[in-house]
Amino acid sequence: HIDTLFLGTNAIDLERGLSTPNLEMANVKMKMIQNSRHKILLADSSKIGRVSLARFAMLEQIDTLITDDGAEPAFLAALQQMDVEVCTG
Repeated sequence: HIDTLFLGTNAIDLERGLSTPNLEMANVKMKMIQNSRHKILLADSSKIGRVSLARFAMLEQIDTLITDDGAEPAFLAALQQMDVEVCTG
């Protein structure tokens, strides 16, 4: 079991969630999320609004997103509505 998980993603979409082009990596990330208490996603704004081959989580499963200042305010507000803490900088 993992207390605090830090993970990245290739793509973030409000409807599709978190995805990656690698099926094996998606499976590993899915298991890590399932076995973690606190989940922190690290992703720059270029990943936002993108979809890749294999979904490994929905955004509601993430506790915190750490991203850069380039993230769209509307996207960040939507995450906050899902009770995802957002940190930019």
